[in-house]
Amino acid sequence: MAQAFHWFANLSALADIARVLKQNGYLVIIFQERNDAVNWVHEYHKILFSYPHDEIVRFDLDKWKKVFNNQDHFSSLQHQQFNYSHHFF
Repeated sequence: MAQAFHWFANLSALADIARVLKQNGYLVIIFQERNDAVNWVHEYHKILFSYPHDEIVRFDLDKWKKVFNNQDHFSSLQHQQFNYSHHFF
């Protein structure tokens, strides 16, 4: 699951994902987070977040994580962060 799970984070989606995974399979959710310490990204965020938004579907507010509470398809969430830099010429 990449960059989209927060759009359909509900118990029905978890049940369906568990149904199609092989036994003892893994659900991996990947989000590409912007580095707000970079000046142009910070300026972009100021523009982006100045518009009204639906808090439920904003991955950065972590509300999508609540779907993993009180369900028995998956174990608790684990978080790992990997830093990557792409240099433009």
